[in-house]
Amino acid sequence: MATRTAALALILTLVLAPFAPAQDAVETPPSNPGQADLDQAIELKINATDLNELNKVIELLDSALDKGLDDDNTGFAKEMLVGALLQRATSISGVLLKQASGDPRRNPQWLQLRMMALTDLNRIVGLDDKQIDAYLLLGRLHSMPRPLGDPVAARDALTKVIDAQDVEPAKLAQAYALRGVTRSDAGDRLADLNKAIELESEKVEYLVLRARQLHAAEQTEQALEDVNTALELDTENPAIHQLKALLLIGQEKLDEAMESFDKAAELAPEDISSYQLRSQLFEKMGDTEHALEQIERAIEMKPENLGARLLKVNLLIKAQKYEDALAGVDELLEIQPGMVQALMIRAQLLEQLERDDEALAVLEKLAEALPNQPEVHLQLAAHYMDNQRPSRAIDELTKVLSVAPDNQMALRLRGDMYLSVGKHKEALDDFARAYEQTPDDSGLLNNFAWTLATSPVDELRNGERAIELAKRACEVTDYKQPHILSTLAAAYAETGDFESAIDWSTKAVQMSEEDGPSSMTEALSKELASYMAGKPWRELQQEEDLDPLTDELPEKEDAADEPAPARSLDF
Repeated sequence: MATRTAALALILTLVLAPFAPAQDAVETPPSNPGQADLDQAIELKINATDLNELNKVIELLDSALDKGLDDDNTGFAKEMLVGALLQRATSISGVLLKQASGDPRRNPQWLQLRMMALTDLNRIVGLDDKQIDAYLLLGRLHSMPRPLGDPVAARDALTKVIDAQDVEPAKLAQAYALRGVTRSDAGDRLADLNKAIELESEKVEYLVLRARQLHAAEQTEQALEDVNTALELDTENPAIHQLKALLLIGQEKLDEAMESFDKAAELAPEDISSYQLRSQLFEKMGDTEHALEQIERAIEMKPENLGARLLKVNLLIKAQKYEDALAGVDELLEIQPGMVQALMIRAQLLEQLERDDEALAVLEKLAEALPNQPEVHLQLAAHYMDNQRPSRAIDELTKVLSVAPDNQMALRLRGDMYLSVGKHKEALDDFARAYEQTPDDSGLLNNFAWTLATSPVDELRNGERAIELAKRACEVTDYKQPHILSTLAAAYAETGDFESAIDWSTKAVQMSEEDGPSSMTEALSKELASYMAGKPWRELQQEEDLDPLTDELPEKEDAADEPAPARSLDF
């Protein structure tokens, strides 16, 4: 990395080096005041050996054109300028593209040189719109991932190459391949890559690109054909062996996939990705011990690799080794203290270990520092819900929706919380908005229907709509959830159809009794008795936040007034 940075600095120094043209020693004709600068540029270009001298050539040519030349010399100077600019842009771009594998945004020199290269290339095509090499370089520089790249600009430049006449097959193939990468439509991407491979059928890079696109399109067999062809051409490429392994995993050929990962690791023993991928494969095979061994080897090789450490933490969580997972998160946070994902995992682990106060402190600190991160407030809301603090949960979910108004999870959960504190109108509003996005969520359907059927607020009830929603909830759950059957019963009771209400309520009670005595069976039995008496069910919960300093529920003045347990609610 130090060598590359030094190379960038050297190029930048050469590009920015000032140049003072020599004073005219010979008087020039009035029609050619820039002739002396042009002559000096020609002489210097013949002997130019580095970027510094090339910069002087460009400055002299610009000076000559600014001062003025006759028609013949103007054309010659512009042609020469195009060549010099292309030579400089090609030299700079070569260094830039070699270093694009990391995060070049961390290096201001890289960004400055990229801007210079783009400026040169745009000047070139402005002077001569038939410069195929310039358009190709523009396409390559703009094909980088956002925010550095610009896929629209890349496609425009590469289409110029594709539409041009008499383009060399290799350059035309490169233009198709690069344009394919920038396309948003999967069919268009494959069409361009197919063209590239038609032109250069043995270009390994194009075969691998198409294989990746076919993999994304779940066309595994075709992808494997490309990968096998690529391996025939380049048997020592570890990345292709890794890709083959991933494709084999998709076909559940796990032993063959492991062989490909082993080959990749043999070819590139210092590359930790093979160990990470083997770890994931062992996990898929149910072998957590070997999965952990592989990821430990990856961490030994690259202790600072955050991805490997996250994989280790996830493996430990799945193995229910929560203390070890927490230690792994703490090690990760020593490397990157403010990593949001790690802090959220830490909070979850603390909750799992019943260290709720510590978990809450982590989440509240995160939420304060990141007011516009929906996932942080969602997790804090979930913590409040688990600890029976619905009002605080509502506050956090409202913050999520202020940033992401259509967040389905936040709408669903806030609706549930509104329902638990007796705010039925607000609950129904949230349920309706969430339903537009996930009409087959059984829990949402159930709570939506239950509120429409049982709310004590007359103007909010809608029995027919409740029946429709409850039926769909039953269908989604194959009529196997007693509390959802009871919601359908409540909906029928609301419409006055007590015969159907009794029928479905009886089925709900019987199904619940199969699991033995429970508070749910008791609640369902109370509902059935109400329908047998010809009375629809009404329910208004008014849950209060628990005192965070105690574990005791607030006492009620009259326990006889307590409503039946809210067994019909899905949280």
